[in-house]
Amino acid sequence: MATSASISYNPASLLAEEFISHEEILETLRYAEENKRNEELIDRILEKARPKYEGGKVRCEGLTHREASVLLACDIPEKNAEMMKMAEEIKLAFYGNRIVLFAPLYLSNYCVNGCTYCPYHAENKHIKRKKLTQDEVRQEVIALQDMGHKRLALEAGEDPLHNPIDYILECIHTIYGIHHKNGDIRRVNVNIAATTVENYRKLRDAGIGTYILFQETYHKESYEALHPTGPKHDYRYHTEAMDRAMEGGIDDVGIGVLFGLDKYRYEFAGLLMHAEHLEAVHGVGPHTISVPRLKKADDIDPSKFENGIDDETFLKIIACIRIAVPYTGMIISTRESEAVRGKRSGSASRRFPEAPVPRWAAMPKKNACMTPSSSMSRTREPWMKFCSGLCGTASCPRSARPATGRGARATAS
Repeated sequence: MATSASISYNPASLLAEEFISHEEILETLRYAEENKRNEELIDRILEKARPKYEGGKVRCEGLTHREASVLLACDIPEKNAEMMKMAEEIKLAFYGNRIVLFAPLYLSNYCVNGCTYCPYHAENKHIKRKKLTQDEVRQEVIALQDMGHKRLALEAGEDPLHNPIDYILECIHTIYGIHHKNGDIRRVNVNIAATTVENYRKLRDAGIGTYILFQETYHKESYEALHPTGPKHDYRYHTEAMDRAMEGGIDDVGIGVLFGLDKYRYEFAGLLMHAEHLEAVHGVGPHTISVPRLKKADDIDPSKFENGIDDETFLKIIACIRIAVPYTGMIISTRESEAVRGKRSGSASRRFPEAPVPRWAAMPKKNACMTPSSSMSRTREPWMKFCSGLCGTASCPRSARPATGRGARATAS
């Protein structure tokens, strides 16, 4: 389908406005709306995405952002049920019935940005600002190790004075140097602000696992309004961060949006376009995709944002992402309810063996499983059972973060 949108959209471009083309997203949403009840097209898309079993191995082709957007828009109950079944099949084929856990470690809540959805914003004068010393980092890590954690995600606000890259690197060095009774931390993921190629090289050399950076929203106009002050206001610098990370030698990256900031179908298309861009330019897509939702936190009231999504929509988004990018892990926050996070009643909570997946998509070895939900409403069960059944690793919405210190996260493979 040749349109003017196709001219400006270029997944291989290094310019944010070209690989996340606003016009292409709008055209995609129009196409999806026009075809949301086109059963012949939907059947072709589902057949393309269906796992193929050959010689004892499974292969999935995945979907384009436009194809996946048609599935997300579909409101035919029977087709939606088929999507749910397929998403679970894909998840089980590649990851087995398991969930990976990791813990966030909040190093500092000093921040110079003015993000309107995050309690760390610079204008929030009543929260206590805290930056962990290296001794406090050790104490936090040992406490998390005693809980059984082997994987961490470091979090810090953006503040060049209080949280420079050297501080982050020192924390990583401290963590990897801790030899506690339960063993060492195996993997330190890092979720800090967009930075330079040089700094990404330093993070690579420090031995980080995944570099995680949420886009928050792919809608440029909304992005700039939601980030009125601070270095994060620069949409292009933020959106192009993963290209700089890969130029710096980090080929293990995690992307995501904060659902509730803008229209979910727009964000869904943007997420998949970003994944397609990384594949087109660097030959490797994202290791993980995060799906946090806007939550209440300190002076942030989610009801003031107009684009919140209900549980059923949220879980359909997860299912469609799993079908579209079958080799990518998905991160879901333990701030979601147990019903949303849980599996069907009766599922076992135990350790499962690793599933063979491509190098770029290989999930870290699991160290714990999430307890299944036993109180799930049957009317929601066809959606609910997929949350842990589809995901890959867990993350916290920025608007729901504690000030600093330890916290728990779930990662569903």
